[in-house]
Amino acid sequence: METMERILIIGNGFDLDLGLKTSYQDFLKSAVFTTLIKEQNGLARYLYIKNTIQNWVDVEHELKNYANDLYNKPEALLSFLNFDPSASNRIPSFKTNLKKEFVALKEALCTHLNDEQMKEKIIDSNASRILKYGTLFNDQGKYHDFNWSIEKKGFDSIYSFNYTNSLENYTGRTDGGHAVEPFFIHGSLNQNNIVFGVEDDSVPEECNFLLKSDHAAFGGAPDLLLSISEESKEFHFFGCSQGDTDNAHFENFFSALAKTPNAMNKSTIKHHLLFYVYGQSGYQTIRNRILHLTIGQLARFKLNQKVTFYDIKKNVMIDQNYLNQLSTD
Repeated sequence: METMERILIIGNGFDLDLGLKTSYQDFLKSAVFTTLIKEQNGLARYLYIKNTIQNWVDVEHELKNYANDLYNKPEALLSFLNFDPSASNRIPSFKTNLKKEFVALKEALCTHLNDEQMKEKIIDSNASRILKYGTLFNDQGKYHDFNWSIEKKGFDSIYSFNYTNSLENYTGRTDGGHAVEPFFIHGSLNQNNIVFGVEDDSVPEECNFLLKSDHAAFGGAPDLLLSISEESKEFHFFGCSQGDTDNAHFENFFSALAKTPNAMNKSTIKHHLLFYVYGQSGYQTIRNRILHLTIGQLARFKLNQKVTFYDIKKNVMIDQNYLNQLSTD
């Protein structure tokens, strides 16, 4: 029997599980970010004041908000930055400096993440284990006892939405297979070409340098949609939020999997999608994102495909008993 192709898609939650301090809050506390504040970087000052930001998706939202406020609500922006709103003579310099400040912000981010990726990884983390074994749960949905011998299952391809290379020396399948070179959707630190910014049509035209799509590395990796084929596959999403600033990478993929199949086609392909989330809020976030990405067709998506959720905070498969206990706060 031919082995099903297995694909791993990872996001920032993967690096966090390895023990790397790659969250926005970590960057906010870093020495390189503090230096930006001392250098009077207006964009950094804005992000610092927006202390409610929790993750990368929010950072990109705030880049968008800053650019829109700068061009459409300058007085409100001055007030937010604790400047006298009447000091409108500051606005032209803010506009002139925005690109330079944005580039400085990206460079500081790269410095911080380079320092982090050099650090020791947590070898008994779920992120390490899914790389080593290709699995965390058995066919009955029970978390593996890693003190015992476990059959290893490699991945045929890996899509990374991270800038760091936490996958060095990963050799893929153990059944005589090939080495796996990850596809870096957002560029990488090693190539000095990170893709960081906002989605299309979200900022004034003067700020289009903030667009992810305006980065040289954007589109350099294969489209995830192209991985859907006539053969059933396993897609493992680990620490990947499918945030709305990455809609360009996920909308076509998920909507294609949620399309109503041809009733006359008796051989409709059913893929297996496995989502590894962190805690109840993690599950709810991913569920809501899938609902959005399938254009409200979560039911059709789950009818078409085999879909499994795992909570890697509790190391359990998400079943109905788990869902019954979800908080509605």
